[in-house]
Amino acid sequence: MKVLLKEKKETLINNIITANSQAEVAALVKAVVQYLQQNDNDAEELTNFVNSISIELDSFNPHKETAQEWSNIKMARIVINRLKYN
Repeated sequence: MKVLLKEKKETLINNIITANSQAEVAALVKAVVQYLQQNDNDAEELTNFVNSISIELDSFNPHKETAQEWSNIKMARIVINRLKYN
């Protein structure tokens, strides 16, 4: 059964923003991608999911976020970019 990617994306974005550390952010992103890979999501769906997360993270404004939230967003962008180019 396919995972509802939109729901996963919204949950992941919320978890990224509220994470307590950059290590937690990295673990969250990697865990969701691994979960999706293990639940029969094909490569194209996974690529689109990662790209949509990247686009949404790029839309955040550093002046509207707390220092911790912005740090989490930057870390998530780093992890996402590593996943995209590996």
